[in-house]
Amino acid sequence: MASKQFMALAVLAVMLGCTTPLPTAQIRQQDQVRTNIIPPSQVPVFNNIVPSFKQASGVPQPVSNFLRNGVPSGAQLINVQPQLPAISARLPDNYTLIRPNTVDTFRCSGSEFPNGYRNYGYYADTDNECQIFHVCLPLQQLYPGNFTNPITYQFSFICPEFTVFTQDALVCQWTNEAVPCEYAEELYSVNNYFFTDKGLDGETYGKKIRSDNRPSSVQG
Repeated sequence: MASKQFMALAVLAVMLGCTTPLPTAQIRQQDQVRTNIIPPSQVPVFNNIVPSFKQASGVPQPVSNFLRNGVPSGAQLINVQPQLPAISARLPDNYTLIRPNTVDTFRCSGSEFPNGYRNYGYYADTDNECQIFHVCLPLQQLYPGNFTNPITYQFSFICPEFTVFTQDALVCQWTNEAVPCEYAEELYSVNNYFFTDKGLDGETYGKKIRSDNRPSSVQG
């Protein structure tokens, strides 16, 4: 009778998840085994998780060193023209499923442009058969009162599969319905119509950015 009661209690203990506590020495030994599973070279270093200045902003090392050590006390950084990341870093990770081979030739800024930058707008990338387009954001054009130097941001996008960027409508469209890519550059001027409106008299009224950064309509 006693043996049956013991067996019943043992089964109940297993069902309830009750186990005999392990000796302290055995617990320490198991912890040591778990620790040894991860090689020391793979143990994360938590005091190095903040990226360096160069990694965070793309600023060349000489400039980074100067900004760290060479500026006067109390000086403030107004702006830095960051280096443009490679196109592979500006597009989604799986962009190669749509276009396996891309070239990185389009630029929103450069000495070949009258003001050092392209006007604000959307631009089909003809070197990538218009499957990719770029948005140019020239801060000096949009906020001349705040930016005396030409600082331009460039954002890159890829159209969905079987579509291309049509420059006339500034959207991704089915390939057979879009403007042929070879004519896209001739239509870059459509970006000049941003910030302009036509009145009932047919005249064009531009929204000019004033020195106080408030738009004011002026007849063009």
